Amino acid sequence: MHIRTLILILAAPTAILLFLGNQARAAKELTIEPLTRSEPVVRMVLQEANGQPFMGQVAVAGVALDRVAARQWPSTTNGVIYQPWQFTGMRSMFKGYSIAQIERARLAVRMARNGLRPCGPRPVFWYYAPKEMVPPGRVPKWARDTVLECEIGGHKFYGRK
Repeated sequence: MHIRTLILILAAPTAILLFLGNQARAAKELTIEPLTRSEPVVRMVLQEANGQPFMGQVAVAGVALDRVAARQWPSTTNGVIYQPWQFTGMRSMFKGYSIAQIERARLAVRMARNGLRPCGPRPVFWYYAPKEMVPPGRVPKWARDTVLECEIGGHKFYGRK
């Protein structure tokens, strides 16, 4: 993706709709519905990154989708998302989210499915929030064998060395 495109996406909500192509044309006619069980990636984005910047939500969705494409993890989104001890937000009770929060997460997942990767072209397989570590600021052991690809909001995203 060109930097000009990324700037447009960050600067103008209209550019986000343009990125989605045909889906954008139907956006005004879209019926907004509550989250369903058939949207596990959207639920994961809400549970893991609801308070993060939009591009952070896209990056979190990208982690799950990059894992599905890699051989090291299960080959389905449910298999990846519900794999034990991978996404801590998926272990907690589903919180009540507003329709606006759900729609924002849905858009982030659609953009990730369409190939947008805010951290760059390399696959990103891991992330964590330093503030949520115990003690705060601790670096997970797995991060020693990975490469920091980017930081967005309160998350650090990592890929393979």
